[in-house]
Amino acid sequence: MADRGVSTADRKGRQHAADVPGTTSALCPLSWLEVTRSDIGKYRRELKLKGLKPASVNHALNTLRSFYDWLRRSNGYPINQPLPTDAIDLERQEEPQAAHIEAEEFGDLWSVLELDDKTQVRDRAIIAVLTHGLQASEASALNVEHWNGEGSREKGLLQRRRVRCS
Repeated sequence: MADRGVSTADRKGRQHAADVPGTTSALCPLSWLEVTRSDIGKYRRELKLKGLKPASVNHALNTLRSFYDWLRRSNGYPINQPLPTDAIDLERQEEPQAAHIEAEEFGDLWSVLELDDKTQVRDRAIIAVLTHGLQASEASALNVEHWNGEGSREKGLLQRRRVRCS
C-alpha cells in the first residue's frame, strides 16, 4: 500500500478492517459459518485490548456486519439461523465538542455574506442553520422542504430545533 501512496492512517484502518475473526489467533480454526456471537464478542475485546479507538472498533464490527449481511443475501448463510453479528452493540463514542466562534469572527463572517454573490442566499441559510445548533452532518441532510422561511417544526432534524434566519 505504501507504494500506491496510501496514507498511514488509511493503511491502519484497512489493516484493522482485514483483522476479522477468521484471522485472529483464537478463531483461526473456525469457518465463517461456525463463528458465534461469543466469538464476535471475543474479537471485539481483542480489538479494544490492542488499544483501538471506539471508532476503529465500530468500523471493524460494521465491516463484519456487512460481510454477514452479504453472506446471507448471497445464500451463503442459513436464513433460519441468526447472524453472529445481530446482538453485538457498537462502542459508545464521545460527541464532538463544538468549536465556538468569537463575536468578532462571527461579525466578519456575516459581513462577507453581505457581498452580492450568486451563492449569498445559500450561504446565509447554511450559516443560519449552523448557528442554531445543528451539526454540519445534520445541516447537510436538510432539504428545501424542511424550511418555511421563518422557522420549521418539520419531521426529522428540525423537529428538535427551531431554525430561524434573521
